[in-house]
Amino acid sequence: MHSRTLSACVLACAAVLATACSGTPHSTPAEQSPAPSSPALSSAPSSAPQSKAGNGIDLAGADPCGLLSAAKASAIGMPAKGSPARNEVLDNAPMCGYTSEQSHLGLLLTAVSSKGLEFFGPGKVAGSVRKTTVAGLPAFQNRPTDAPPGSDFCTVTVGVRSGQALDVLYREDAAEESRGEDFLCQRAKQAANAAVGTLRAK
Repeated sequence: MHSRTLSACVLACAAVLATACSGTPHSTPAEQSPAPSSPALSSAPSSAPQSKAGNGIDLAGADPCGLLSAAKASAIGMPAKGSPARNEVLDNAPMCGYTSEQSHLGLLLTAVSSKGLEFFGPGKVAGSVRKTTVAGLPAFQNRPTDAPPGSDFCTVTVGVRSGQALDVLYREDAAEESRGEDFLCQRAKQAANAAVGTLRAK
């Protein structure tokens, strides 16, 4: 994955998490990870269904680049292999980035073992957030409200267990013609379903 695209994906993540950082939605990328001790995170009641501690999928030590087979990556328009990196916005969690030069689309998978699903809920992050499910697990789908033309994205975050979440961002990469958020969200959810299936099989 080209560094330009990987950086763009991380900046998109930062824009989504702007509310958690400052309490006010904005599009300026944050250079630091959102503070876990923020009052907005510790005092507000969670709107996400919670898994009992000890249940679910443990993301500790998970390799995001091993969550999509070549066939499943191809099915969502991505190359067979992604590039490993760290997501500075999400506590340096391991992530994997994919990009397609042909379609100008990108995918970012982040295994967040330090923050639960409630961190990504309504009022905690920028964008239009709604509850959904992925492979029977609670999840949030987030559509941005101010993405520039050709650089739209959609994020699906899955609560795999208490205190951990799988974050999947599917985006346009300077596309000349936008595919629309319905398309991007469908692909993000498809990638999330495939990744959860792999994690359960381990």
